[in-house]
Amino acid sequence: MQSDWLGGRTWRLCQKELRETLRDRRTIITLLLMPILVYPLLSMVMQRLLLSNASKTGMAYIIGVESKEEGTIVLDLIKDGQEQLQERPYQPIRIHRLSQDKPTVGSGEPKVVGADLDVPKFDIRIVDSDIQSVLKEGLIDVVVRVRPGENSDTSPSENPFRFRVSYRHGDAMSETAVDRLRQLMQVINDVQLARQARSFRREYKGAVEMLADPIRASEGSAGGLVSVIPLVLLLMTITGAVYPAIDLTAGERERGTMESLIASPVPRYTLLLSKYVAVVTVAILTAIANLTSMWITLTVTGIGPALFGKDGLTLVTMAQIFPLLLVFACFFSAVLLALCSFAKSFKEAQAYLIPVMLVSLAPGLLSLMPGVEFTPILAIVPLVNVVLLARDILTNSAQLVPAFAAVASTLVYAAAVLSIAAKLFGSDATHHGGQGTWNDLWRRPESETKMPSLGQLSTFLAFFYPLYFVVTNLLGQQTSLSIQSRLWINSGVTLLLFLLLPWLFAKYRRIQVETTFRLNQKSYRWWIAVPGILLLGSSLWMVAHETFVASMSLKIASLSEEQIELAKKAKEELTKLPLWMVLLTSAILPAIAEEFFFRGYVLSSLHRVSRLKQILFSGLLFGAFHVISGNTLAIERFLPTALLGLALGAIAVRTGSLYPGILLHALHNGLMFSLAFFQEALQEYGIGVEESSNLPWTWLLSGFVALLVGSLLVWLSPRRN
Repeated sequence: MQSDWLGGRTWRLCQKELRETLRDRRTIITLLLMPILVYPLLSMVMQRLLLSNASKTGMAYIIGVESKEEGTIVLDLIKDGQEQLQERPYQPIRIHRLSQDKPTVGSGEPKVVGADLDVPKFDIRIVDSDIQSVLKEGLIDVVVRVRPGENSDTSPSENPFRFRVSYRHGDAMSETAVDRLRQLMQVINDVQLARQARSFRREYKGAVEMLADPIRASEGSAGGLVSVIPLVLLLMTITGAVYPAIDLTAGERERGTMESLIASPVPRYTLLLSKYVAVVTVAILTAIANLTSMWITLTVTGIGPALFGKDGLTLVTMAQIFPLLLVFACFFSAVLLALCSFAKSFKEAQAYLIPVMLVSLAPGLLSLMPGVEFTPILAIVPLVNVVLLARDILTNSAQLVPAFAAVASTLVYAAAVLSIAAKLFGSDATHHGGQGTWNDLWRRPESETKMPSLGQLSTFLAFFYPLYFVVTNLLGQQTSLSIQSRLWINSGVTLLLFLLLPWLFAKYRRIQVETTFRLNQKSYRWWIAVPGILLLGSSLWMVAHETFVASMSLKIASLSEEQIELAKKAKEELTKLPLWMVLLTSAILPAIAEEFFFRGYVLSSLHRVSRLKQILFSGLLFGAFHVISGNTLAIERFLPTALLGLALGAIAVRTGSLYPGILLHALHNGLMFSLAFFQEALQEYGIGVEESSNLPWTWLLSGFVALLVGSLLVWLSPRRN
């Protein structure tokens, strides 16, 4: 029987559960009243902290220099600007050395310049360590470098002082320090220009030339007030989903209505899906209410520019934050639903969720610590990845690879937790007086099944994807190894991840290996299928090439100069190796391993949906996995790889066997590497293949004919039984 995903019955159940949830006054209070109260209070706290930082006894802006000579020049310029800004004597600027351990103050008790609020206060520090790193980490606000050879003892009107100022782009404190420093230098230039005007000089030169050099702040250096906002948003989103999750599961079990629901002729996954949709919808509405309330509060109070720069919290930034809250709502709603499905009463569900909420604070507070960078490793840690990504979005410092990993891993975790919730919801533990335990989740089944379920695929991906992401990033950083070592290590890791791990998981869960991985050789006639596979192998690489060229010309994907240079270097290294080694490690072994996973385990897990959906989902997943290339995101590889995955999925479904797909996959990879291997030799005969240009029309025509004939042979190859 086909599943009723998003069918009429499922949709009506979702509407019923959502309608009953939104009618509850406690849900409305959490949804509307909490954001209205929290963000004004939070804004008052932030405003108080910002005012205290700008107060008379507050901390001065910290200027970093690399030598005492530079510090003296900057000191004199600041004193001159402050004397022009206010006509009264000033106290000396404090200069002390910032070593790698801790700053040490010089002799005496010098005071900071600028006793009044109208005058900016500066603290000059001589930095012994890498000054750029100190600036990125937020230990100093700006870096001033006097440009060597361009300052002399002559009059500033003849040779102005030139220096470069580096600051953290998007950091309110650093940008404000640059603006205040520029204000003082402008005062000096105004006075100088006025003097030159009085002397009737034709060319007016300022006394100071200041060049601004914005840099990206180190991940985690934002810290402070900006880092609190993502954590508050996520915690408020969680709060909105807590009560509906408890009421729709443990609440119904306590009221005695759960047994009647389970006994109804509606599939249990449909009941769970309707409850999940209701919880996620309330969580999303809570996220929208919180995001709107935060934006209104920051705009009305006027502290947005102080936190996020001169533009404040823009609508573009909010549009980037909202999908992240949406993904997180899907994940944590599944967590809440899984925990509450196991509880026997409302009070027991609260006892489960309170520790979870407290534990959730730990990784969130970890992201507030200074120096915590959004690395690829942290991008796969639940909750931490979302908080750090939201923080980087707010500070305009988000990177593509960790962002992709954070979103993808959170969605995978959500699917895995939802499958656990489905198992708990359908077990005897959900009935009144049930005696289920947590050990039921990982206990080995007593009976054998022919194919894995979609829930088992989600659970496997929750462990597999983070491991795959970490391993590929670690391998991408091993640049000191030779090309031979990297090829053998990559092929070994591919066999371990894509072949051995799915096989071990299937054995542990008592899933039949032969049916799961389609190891049947008698389901098709090989003398018909093999010629068709050979024809497809000789033509599908043309489809991949033309798709790549089209995506580049249409700007769907693009390659940076660094990526082009790395690709050329890798190609040169490969052509120096024996061809058999390249084909074995990069074509044959990866083809075997990837077919075992994508056309074996993944495709078999989708046996309850239509064949078209099986092929589509497995092909898209195949393309998504190939987007991650070491520590870079190769978006240009998605379309060609996904099309190949669709073709391989169709062959596996049609023949009922894995072997034709392995042969086609190996042929495809082997032809691609062989063309790159013999590219120079082919060009001598006028048969060259350029990566960025279309193939000759004669090639495309012959490839189209081979594609049609090969597809027809594969279609005719299955046996009738």
